[in-house]
Amino acid sequence: MIYRPFLGLTAFGNILFCLGVKEKGNEMGLKSVATLGLVLATTGSYSLAQEPAGLSVGDLMRSIIAPQTAAIWGAFEVKDNEWAALSDAAQQVATAGELTLTGAYGDSYKSAAQDPQWQAYAQQMIDAANAVLAAVDKRDEEALFNVGNDQLYPPCENCHKDFMPK
Repeated sequence: MIYRPFLGLTAFGNILFCLGVKEKGNEMGLKSVATLGLVLATTGSYSLAQEPAGLSVGDLMRSIIAPQTAAIWGAFEVKDNEWAALSDAAQQVATAGELTLTGAYGDSYKSAAQDPQWQAYAQQMIDAANAVLAAVDKRDEEALFNVGNDQLYPPCENCHKDFMPK
């Protein structure tokens, strides 16, 4: 399964999809509801083509990217009932990566997001999230570990080094 968010969806629909609310009967956990509430509070029901106020790269990092990559990097001796959460984490990282490509909305990273290196880091994060999904689909913990360390960590670390205010 490779997750490719469709940017024509409303922000609400895209976030619901990345949180796993895509099938009738799929239940959202408390953490997902809290994340959804945060995202909805900042995005409303705008189309992703519009610019809702308040959703910054920092918001994406704090509310989606940091906790979900931490879940991926912290996966060890994964139990059968934990694979779905790892899949959800990778889908959220891929979606946040798509938003990161644009510099998110209305913040100081808008101009940085035009930089080809920023674009490369964001695309590497999306590609790594899709590689995590492939490892999760196979329930291959060794591949998950390798992808997390070799493909997901480097673009995060390098982007922070190159673009975070010092």
